[in-house]
Order: sequence, then structure tokens, then C-alpha cells
Amino acid sequence: MPRSRVPAAWLLAFVMTACAVVARVAGAQTCLCGSAGDEFVAARAGLVREWVVQIPFDSAGWRLSHVVIGRDLIVAQSGDGGVHAVQASTPVEGSVFNARPGSVLWSQRVGHPGGPVQPAGVGQAVVTVAHDLDVDGFDAVTGRQLAQQQAGHVASAAAVPAGNWAYVPLQGDGMLKLPADPERLAAALLGAEGAEGRRRKGGDAAAERTVAAALEPLSLQTGGDIALPPQPFGGIPRRVADAILWLTTSGKLVVLDDGPKGWERYELEFGAAPSGAPAVHGLTTFVATQDATLTRVDLVRTAGFSTLQTAWATSLDDEPEGGPLLWRDTIVVSLGPSGLAAFSARTGAMLWRTPLVGRLLAIVGDRVWCHAETGRLTALDLTTGGRRESLCTGCFTLPVVNAVTNKLVLASPGGLLVSLASSRLPAPEPVEAVAEPAAEDPAAEAAPDAENPFVEEENAAADAGG
Repeated sequence: MPRSRVPAAWLLAFVMTACAVVARVAGAQTCLCGSAGDEFVAARAGLVREWVVQIPFDSAGWRLSHVVIGRDLIVAQSGDGGVHAVQASTPVEGSVFNARPGSVLWSQRVGHPGGPVQPAGVGQAVVTVAHDLDVDGFDAVTGRQLAQQQAGHVASAAAVPAGNWAYVPLQGDGMLKLPADPERLAAALLGAEGAEGRRRKGGDAAAERTVAAALEPLSLQTGGDIALPPQPFGGIPRRVADAILWLTTSGKLVVLDDGPKGWERYELEFGAAPSGAPAVHGLTTFVATQDATLTRVDLVRTAGFSTLQTAWATSLDDEPEGGPLLWRDTIVVSLGPSGLAAFSARTGAMLWRTPLVGRLLAIVGDRVWCHAETGRLTALDLTTGGRRESLCTGCFTLPVVNAVTNKLVLASPGGLLVSLASSRLPAPEPVEAVAEPAAEDPAAEAAPDAENPFVEEENAAADAGG
């Protein structure tokens, strides 16, 4: 029998593909060896390497541009327009995220290679990406495209889903409110309107018109320019919140709350621009501003009315850089060239300060991890501020700030992602370091009748995401 022949072109393609795979694997091993992503190096620093994954994109021609952390997902975006979702959480009973942690769940492409793309917004069920003049929505689990909606203007920051809606800050002022999953929301509204519509004149046709009007994009007044992504507000882990907040570049805090009386808007002026994204937990927001002030603001709900109240405001020793990080009762702030400082989230009292200069990355167990000005990953004791570990970054030179979960995420421009968790027990509450505010100092007292936002955090400490 004549032997079958493999065309030379196919054979060459196979060999080149095999070589590329081998080179990528070898490159990944070289990247990991001796760095913070090396499981043996991480173990000596009290960390456990949960998973490592290579994002599937053309890393020879493009680079990773954004890495966005969600409670269950990490979304990595590449310069060729790729959007890649990686499961970050451990599957729990009843969760739709049941893949192995570190698995690439899906990959999509938005816009055109090299085009303007904002960081993704990661919600409980939807991932939104603003690019060019459009906003794309994807199912968080499957990656199925749910919508491609026109914003009409270029987004100034990430489009963020919150509950049933996506909020898109626009350049020049204004916020666009869009349905995050139009098909699902339409079905829910139609079911509610249909039952009511049958009792009114017009029946189902009137209900369909009402639903169609409710799904139209809504332009919101922001009170100023927005350079930071809006943030979901009022929710706790694994609970969806429809409320949203944002900060203007002039220092105005705006909250849209879907409360018992329907949608309500609250505003509070800080008088100075924010230094970075606020830390939000439940109904409490911590904002660091460029006038060297750290402020806690609570949304206080009472029987008669609700309002934003300043629980405390503390002066910082230098202008902060970036937003604060919150874990339980400790909030940590970078003071730029003046180092790092930690404060009690309840009272605003200073817990410790260190001259170490660095960019905050994450709070993992009983350690605060930062990217020091020396170029190394440095860990501080969460309770005392003392230096504990220092690791080589290796190829993981793309800083990833994680204000969502209790994990340290490393990323390389070539698309290698690593998730590190603490091998220690979570840090205890530093009760002995918390000084009760003086009776004559109302600025350090919690707002009266405010909901305690830290009760839920205690229960969520055992959650897979934290």
C-alpha cells in the first residue's frame, strides 16, 4: 500500500506550533523560578500558590493591559482587544461558578486591536466593557454576549454593572445608565407589568410599551467630571446591590440608592479631589483626598429619612497616593514619599505608620502587600506595620490592586497570572490598638444609628473569596 504523505506546509505548521507551545511553557517556568510566583518562594513568605494560568493571546505582538478583580472572576484584557475571564473563587454550593479555580472560563474580543478600551466592570452575573463609543455586556459564567449598546460618547472610566444596570461615566460630564442584561431584565419587567397590565386598559401591548420605555438608556447628572470607575454600593459578599456611587474629580461623592422608598440621590462635598478609588463596604465609604485627609462616610437610614453622614475625618501626614485598602477594622493608606499608615475603620485612630514607600496591592491574611519603590514585593504586619517579607517580582511587573478579595494576584505583561493566598489564619482584630474617641471629639464618633458595616465582614471571613 502506498504510504500517506503529509504535506510539507502542514508539517511545518505543526512543528512551529509545537515549538511555540514548548517555548511558552519554558518561558513561564523561567518567569516563575525564584520570583514571588514560585510556589516554594511563596511558601517561605507564608503564602500558598492557589493557581497559575497563561492568558491565551498573542503575547509576542501584544501585552496585557488591564487585570480587574471580582469576587468570583478575574478579567484580564490584552492589547489586541481580548477579554479573558478566569475563575478566581473556589466553587461553593449553589454558586454558578463551579469550575476549578484558575480556569479560563471564556475569551471574547471587543473593538479593534490597539483601540481604546477601558478596564472591565465585573459584576455578579455580568461583565461590561466600554470601548470606542460602545458598551459590551457578557455573561460572567459563559461569556455569551448579552448586549452591545451605543454610549454615544467615549467613556472616561470603566462601565460598571450594579444589580440590573450598568453605569457608564462619559467624558465631559454625565453618566449613562443602561440595562446590564436587557433580555433578562425585559422578561422580569414584562412579567410584573403583564400581570398588572391585564387589569388595565391596553393589556399586554401596554405592558410591552412600558417595559420598552424602562429599558431606554438614561442620562444621569454626575455633578462633575469622573475619572474613577463608579462602584456598587450597599451590598455584601454574594448579595446583589442595585445602588451605585461615584466620585467627581472635584471631590463630590454621589450615591444613588435603591432604598425602601425607591431611587434616592445623596451628595456630599469633600472640597478636594480624591487620590484614588474609595474603599466601600456595605453602607460605608472611606475616601482619601488630595488635601491629606482620610474620611469615613456612612449612609444612615432611619425611619423618616436617609442621609450621608461623616463619621470621622482624620488628617494625614502627607498627600495620599492611590485609594485605601480595607480589611475588617483596619484601613491602610499610602502617603507617597512619607510611607504607609494604618487607621481604625471604626474610630479613625492611627494604628501604625512606617517609612516604607510603596504602592498598596492587597491585604492577605495578616499581611499588607505593596510594591516597594525598590521594585520588590514587600509585606508588612497588618497589626504592627513591621516589615516581614520581601520577594522578587521577576516578570510580574504589572501591578494588580486587589481591594475585593483577600488574595495577592501577580500578572506579567506576557499574560501569566498567579493567585496567592495566606497560609496563616486571618489577622485578629487589633482591639488593644483601637483607642475609644474622646467624648468632646465628635469627629471621631460613629454616626448615630448607623448600620455597622463590619458585622457582615466577620461572617464573610470564611468565604472562599476572602
